[in-house]
Amino acid sequence: MLTVITGNPGTGKSAALVSMLEELGKDRQLYVNGIPELLIPHIELTEPEKWHETVPDGSVIIIDEVQRIWRPSGPGQKIPDMIALLETHRHRGLDFYIITQGPNLIHANVRALIGRHVHLRDLGILGRWWYEWPECADNCRTGWKNAPIKKRYKLPKSVFGKYKSASIHVKPVRSFPWMLVVMIAALVTVFVMSWFAYRAINARLHPVLPEPVSTTPNATSQPHRQDAQVTAGALPVFAPDERVAFIPRLSDRPWTAPAYDEIRRVVAMPLITGAMCINDHCVCFNGTRRLLDVGHIACDEWRRLRPFDPYVSEPVLVDADNADGGNRAPGVSSDAS
Repeated sequence: MLTVITGNPGTGKSAALVSMLEELGKDRQLYVNGIPELLIPHIELTEPEKWHETVPDGSVIIIDEVQRIWRPSGPGQKIPDMIALLETHRHRGLDFYIITQGPNLIHANVRALIGRHVHLRDLGILGRWWYEWPECADNCRTGWKNAPIKKRYKLPKSVFGKYKSASIHVKPVRSFPWMLVVMIAALVTVFVMSWFAYRAINARLHPVLPEPVSTTPNATSQPHRQDAQVTAGALPVFAPDERVAFIPRLSDRPWTAPAYDEIRRVVAMPLITGAMCINDHCVCFNGTRRLLDVGHIACDEWRRLRPFDPYVSEPVLVDADNADGGNRAPGVSSDAS
């Protein structure tokens, strides 16, 4: 079979071929031309034009930069024997491995006989790629897109010391892939914009409601209430939801609806000042004879025991001797109970 390896200078064509020779040379004789200082056992093919005369049957022929020998010829020109005899090289059990930069640099008859075409591409930061066809791909510049075999390719560093690829290596100057940077930046921008759009939509669907203001009257809550009023001025004002704002928390007390929380303030406490019992049923009143919501047992207990009430101030006791100016008759005493 005739195998060709193509690619631009520096893509690793020679290294790829030398890595194959170690396996090919185990049981077959290698005839090599164009690879200087090759350390793998071989015979130097000094006259590749006479391969059909000097190479024995069953051998493997390797030619680097084959365009030096098998260049294209013009129409009507006689085909050289070294090319014409390639048509029957399989009859002698010969295999050819040739290297060139492009298939168009070699004779058309040679291209027609190729049974395996390997093309290497070096894409810089994207790495090297290996493309392979079962015949010659005439246009490798665009044909690599339709190659049946595509894979990443790394230079076989183990073979670098087994041959001399070039006398002077020049590092190619590569342009920075700005298009790749633009694509990555576009993806990041789309992700960030999608995140902000999601947050905006979520804020509209689930708005944050203001915290309810406590209505418990005590001394410690007054400063906090003033702070809350100052802070409330900076918060956005939301209209009450009438579906729930006017529903009382206690069914028989409409003023307990949430809509009245801002204007409802406690100004008096239900202090028990009197109790009345009729037929073992007791009710309690405050100082203005208003009925208090106190249970029968608690009201009767207050009537009988008069428990201490910390919310009612103690009465002021007046000295009886000073009250009547010392005019009390002798032998008369006062009992303050």
